[in-house]
Amino acid sequence: MEQDYLAGPYSQGNSYQMPSSPQDVDKIKRERMESGAVEFLYDDSQTENQPILYGYTKDSVIKADLKGKNAVKNGLTLIYQSLDIQTNISGSFTIKDDMFRNYINTIRGGVFNEMTGTRNEKELDDGEYDYVLELPKQLMNGKASFQELDITWYGGNVTYSLLNHTTGTFLPLPDSHTTIKEQLDQYISEDGTITIKLIKTGQGDPLVRMPALAIKGGISS
Repeated sequence: MEQDYLAGPYSQGNSYQMPSSPQDVDKIKRERMESGAVEFLYDDSQTENQPILYGYTKDSVIKADLKGKNAVKNGLTLIYQSLDIQTNISGSFTIKDDMFRNYINTIRGGVFNEMTGTRNEKELDDGEYDYVLELPKQLMNGKASFQELDITWYGGNVTYSLLNHTTGTFLPLPDSHTTIKEQLDQYISEDGTITIKLIKTGQGDPLVRMPALAIKGGISS
């Protein structure tokens, strides 16, 4: 709650950390439930990049008794609900990479692993992919203006280009750092998505670090 624009959560992947003491068991259990809820429930729900409110309960949410036995229960359950939060904010903003929800559309090739343990790395076969990033829904209310888009990418076995939603063409990104300040609305769709095409060639390494984006703008009250 320390930022004005609340985006959907994302999973960092599971590091398979093991508890080193009994006190760590509850903490790790909570972290794994959080990661699983985002990765397997929220991400598959097609929720429009909305924040979620979640909490824990030790009460039974599913009745499970042993007939004729006295059961000892020590459960922990995570409950969450996505929220459509209306905010009354104005002024300048900067949306950094961790506030974009993202996904990969495969045009040609195959995704070996979307969760490598870090948010921005994926394992891809040689081929062609559309990397789609979604802005927080709160910015797509008609009051926001976008002024600057920064794109940084890494690695030498992938070429990148940015989709112009107005013309349907792709703008090549030959430099590892590109800043766009003119006609920025053409690169953001009506529903708040930015699409970068990746064409991956050989060299035998499937690991690809996704481009990092930041967008600056302002919103009127």
